[in-house]
Amino acid sequence: MHTNVDHQHEADKVRTTWQWTEVPVPCCEACHTKHQKCSRVFIISLVAGWILGIPLGALICGALSDYEAGRWDTGLIVGSIVGAIFLGPMVGWAVGWLAQQWVQARALGSTRPWDDCWKHPAVRALQEQGWRRGKGPQNT
Repeated sequence: MHTNVDHQHEADKVRTTWQWTEVPVPCCEACHTKHQKCSRVFIISLVAGWILGIPLGALICGALSDYEAGRWDTGLIVGSIVGAIFLGPMVGWAVGWLAQQWVQARALGSTRPWDDCWKHPAVRALQEQGWRRGKGPQNT
């Protein structure tokens, strides 16, 4: 929010100054709980996907290794390492992101709209003192 807007005319330009502040508006308990749920779903899905990536990498590299030469066990070991380092994080992030999007679409749809922050008592008090919305005046 901003206030004390001052326009000073100098030679060929106008210099605008103002005072601004941020007003912390906490989430209500219901919305905070829904946001925490989304974060937990992402982390749990990320870990589950990472764990899933290790055997997936082992299976892929084991299947691509040379069975006739008897080297499939090396393929499983290399695949496990590849799965843990590369495939696991990628699968984990994708699974986590998809799960979070799914939960957000269902849980966060019922949260309060952003415009409700302007109804918060701290914001209302500043508005009554002449403060305006935004970090500064428009068109500056």
